[in-house]
Amino acid sequence: MSYSQAIVTNNRVYLLGGLINSIDSSIVYTAPINPDGTLGTWVTDTPLPGAVYLSQSIVTNNRVYLLGGWSNGTYSFTVYTAPINTDGTLGAWVINTPLPVAVTYSQAIVTNNRVYLLGGRINGAYSSSVYTAPINPDGTLGTWTIDTPLPVTMSRALDIVTNNRVYLLGGIINGIDSSIVYTAPINPDGTLGAWVTDTSLPGTVYLSQSIVTNNRVYLLGGLTGAVYSSIVYTASINADGTLGTWTIDTPLPGTIAISQAIITSSRVYLLGGFNVNGSLATIYSAPFSGGLNNYTSLTSINATTFALPDYTIMDATSSPKSYHYIKF
Repeated sequence: MSYSQAIVTNNRVYLLGGLINSIDSSIVYTAPINPDGTLGTWVTDTPLPGAVYLSQSIVTNNRVYLLGGWSNGTYSFTVYTAPINTDGTLGAWVINTPLPVAVTYSQAIVTNNRVYLLGGRINGAYSSSVYTAPINPDGTLGTWTIDTPLPVTMSRALDIVTNNRVYLLGGIINGIDSSIVYTAPINPDGTLGAWVTDTSLPGTVYLSQSIVTNNRVYLLGGLTGAVYSSIVYTASINADGTLGTWTIDTPLPGTIAISQAIITSSRVYLLGGFNVNGSLATIYSAPFSGGLNNYTSLTSINATTFALPDYTIMDATSSPKSYHYIKF
C-alpha cells in the first residue's frame, strides 16, 4: 500500500484508499490501538464510495474528510466524508460538496475554525493556490474560497503545525526538488498570516512523512531526486512555536517514501509506502516517550490530530483543556 491517507480516532487507526498492489483502491483498513500503544490486527472496513489516492485527509470534531486526489486516471474534485462514532469507529462514507478545483499533491491543515489546501497540482499544473473553507460548529465544512497564494508553486511538500505556526517543508518548488522551508503564523482568528522562508533542511526532500513530539519535529524518509531515502531530519520546537536548526538523526531501517506516519501513546509507526522495489506492506516502528505537542492554544477542534487512547476527544464547544494532540 502507498499513497493512502492515515487518520487516528480516539482508539483506532485507519488507512484510506491509496494504491494497493499498484491499483487504485477504495479499500479502508483499520486496526485498534491497544492501551499500551501497540496496534492490533488489521481488518477491512466499509470502503470509500470510489477509488482514490494522493488525496488529503482532515479530521474535525466528529467527521473525517478526504479531499481531492487522483481517481481513475484523472485529477479529482471529489470530497468523501464519514462521521466518527463515539466508540472511535467510522460511519458510512458519502460524497460531499466538491472542491472548486481538481487537486492532488497538496497539503491540508486545520486551524481552530478553518481548513486550508496549500499548493499541489491543479489539473496537472504546479500551483501556488490556497483554498480555504470554514469549519462549522457541527464539524461540517462551509463554502470553499480562494485565499492569499503561496510565494511559489509547490507540491509534494510536508506540512507541520506547531502551537502557533504552520510550516511547509521541502517538496517540489517551481518544478525543482527543494530544501526550502516556508512558514506562516496562525492568527488568533484561525486565518494565516504572511508566508516567509525559514532555515532550510540539510538536503532536498519530497514525499516524506513527519511526526511532531512535545519539543521536536522529524521528517522521515522520502525522495531526494529520484533516490528513495532512509534519512531522518529533525529540529527542535522553540517555546514560541518557531523551529531550531535542522540536523540529521538516526536513519530508518530502509529506504521509504509515500508512507503514512502515526504516533500512539508509546510508539511511532510508518505504515506502507513505496521504494525502488514497489509498494510496501512494511511497517516500521520505534518506541516513543516524552509527550506530544500541545495544541490547545491553537484549536479546540480535534482536527488533523488525535487524542491518545486514554484521553477524551474535545468537541467544538469544549473549553481548552490540557489534552495533547499530534499533527500527522
